[in-house]
Amino acid sequence: MSSKVINLNELKPILIDKTKTDEGILHFLSTFKIHHLLKPFNTAKTKGISVSTLLYSLIIFRLRGHSIHNVQNHHMNFLPKIDDNSFYRLMNNSFMNWRKLLMAFSKQFNVKTKEKGVSTKSTTCFVLDDTDIEKTGKTIEFIGRIFNHVTKLHPLGFKMLLLAYWDGKSLIPVDFSKHREKGKKGNFGMKKKGTKIQI
Repeated sequence: MSSKVINLNELKPILIDKTKTDEGILHFLSTFKIHHLLKPFNTAKTKGISVSTLLYSLIIFRLRGHSIHNVQNHHMNFLPKIDDNSFYRLMNNSFMNWRKLLMAFSKQFNVKTKEKGVSTKSTTCFVLDDTDIEKTGKTIEFIGRIFNHVTKLHPLGFKMLLLAYWDGKSLIPVDFSKHREKGKKGNFGMKKKGTKIQI
């Protein structure tokens, strides 16, 4: 997944202007009360930089189009300087409930749109879709082969199942889960040798 957001046309006028970007980010953090929203997740990490600070930073990096790798060269004055390993440790933290966090954001978005009186007469519905997460390492835990419906090939990877809610105007991500595909032989498309070397 690319960390760039230059293809989002609605954000282009803001992202090309650094001042507007910073103002927009601070407005977003304030409007959505992100600090309050992230507070319950601080229990996933007891030492060092808080989870809320790290997640604040990740959101801002994403909106600015920076990756964790190059963010050290694009330091923002309103954020503390953080070692990139802190972000990787958070993302690998098994106590971090990412699905719960996404649901919290979705609920907050819904609350804010209702407060502003945003409503449409369009049909509302849930949208369910899956997408491929292709990988190259055979030692990755639970890695297997998946079927790509477009190319008809069986690359290594996982299937990401995604749930979103269409409120008539916006498509709001609600939940996600990662899956393996057993395959016809029930071995996830892997030989015994490949299964043994998985971490």
